[in-house]
Amino acid sequence: MCYLSVAVGLYPSVLGASFNELSPVVRAFHVGGRSLRARGVFAVQHSRFWIGRVLVRLAGLPRAGDGVDVRLEVSATARGERWSRIFGGVAMVSEQWQDGGHIVERVGTTEVRFALVNEQGALVFRQVRHALRLGPLRLPLPSFLAVRVSARVHEEHGAMVSDIRMEAPVLGLILRYSGRLEVVT
Repeated sequence: MCYLSVAVGLYPSVLGASFNELSPVVRAFHVGGRSLRARGVFAVQHSRFWIGRVLVRLAGLPRAGDGVDVRLEVSATARGERWSRIFGGVAMVSEQWQDGGHIVERVGTTEVRFALVNEQGALVFRQVRHALRLGPLRLPLPSFLAVRVSARVHEEHGAMVSDIRMEAPVLGLILRYSGRLEVVT
């Protein structure tokens, strides 16, 4: 028997019918239209180059470590969604909204546009563009300067498993965080 969910939120709107083909846990995390809280444990990895570690520090991104306690709170906004992540006490808050067939995520002055793909029930984020936002100004970054962000979320044993990577030209890996999240009721 096949059950279809009603597409009401940001991610269902962008993915269309393929949203219903995501695994149930991934769908539950991304259905939107409601608040969601989750907890988990992640591994956070930084660049092996000192300049990459300095960039992570300056950007206020999570500290490196294994077994980092992570809390997530997702809430609907007038424009889309607010994703508040806390990695071992370090907050990383982003705003997400739809622009055409893409999800746009803004963290501080950084704005990344993603194409979303359903790969066998997993949700894959493929970066389309990276820009700096200075007030109303949007300054697209050329690919040779832009940090590349990629993400994949899938279901494993009833939890959502996330793997997010930020890589820079020449430096390679700047930041990677990966781990499991479970909804808190």
